[in-house]
Amino acid sequence: MLIVICFMLASVKDNISLITIPGNKGVTIFSGTILGCNFLGTAESLKSVRLLDFSRKAGGSLQTICQGKDNFYLYLKEQSFILLSPEGNILDRYSPSGESSSLLSTCISDLDNDGNDKLLFISGERGAAFGDSLVILDFDDGFREIYRQSFPLLNPWKVQTADVDGDDRKEISLGVYKESPFHQVLAKRPFLYEWHNHELVPKWLGSRLSRPFEDYVFADLDGNGREELIAIELLESGEKVLHVYSWKGFGFEGLGESPSFADIHSIYISWDDDTPLVQAQVKTGRKTNQKSFYFDGTQLTVSPGN
Repeated sequence: MLIVICFMLASVKDNISLITIPGNKGVTIFSGTILGCNFLGTAESLKSVRLLDFSRKAGGSLQTICQGKDNFYLYLKEQSFILLSPEGNILDRYSPSGESSSLLSTCISDLDNDGNDKLLFISGERGAAFGDSLVILDFDDGFREIYRQSFPLLNPWKVQTADVDGDDRKEISLGVYKESPFHQVLAKRPFLYEWHNHELVPKWLGSRLSRPFEDYVFADLDGNGREELIAIELLESGEKVLHVYSWKGFGFEGLGESPSFADIHSIYISWDDDTPLVQAQVKTGRKTNQKSFYFDGTQLTVSPGN
């Protein structure tokens, strides 16, 4: 088995996520997928490899979480989590629910602004487009559940956090699929909550954005200390645009858009030094390409070289 693992690490680096543990004699945590098998392990060299988890189920992602001055490591799988110590040893395993459930969305965030990250996730029936529960976990030498709420009528599909009003505290945003009092059709909506004393307090349960939207992310695009909402919106023509919104105390106000494309999907935020860029897969004609967009204060513009 050791020979096989060493061969995999040496020959398929592009399929492997690596995190080198600072100050721990060069120990590296690795995860990846090869021939349909997903694995997690640690290595000091190709001659010193330790396999921690091996599965044929859907692959996972390797994340770093902060607890004060220490970095812990989290392996997120489709139906479970593994918590690793600062030294790369397994501390705890957590299964959100039964075999029929899976994770639809996860988010790591310092909700209390105390230097300690929390894990937020939405779970639901395996294969379903929408979830039914939001759970928040803390870490104290293992997983500790600090919040759980069922939202069967909201049909949540995404959870993320953002400081939309610049008060240095993160709001929790749930992407939901439901009707609203002023828009009596099922549609995706971005709900916003404040986090107080381990409870969700509604901040904005708005009816919708300017247009129907498919996905959204947050980032401080203009450097004003408040994170904007960036959504993939559907035009009446069937084309799509990226639309930037800013929080105005009572809701979101549009600031600017990108050019329209035949299709846009897979939106996320990357960084070029200190400049946030909106990344997305866009379709023009028959071709789909990855493009970067920067915000100039009035519109999202494709970055030079794209």
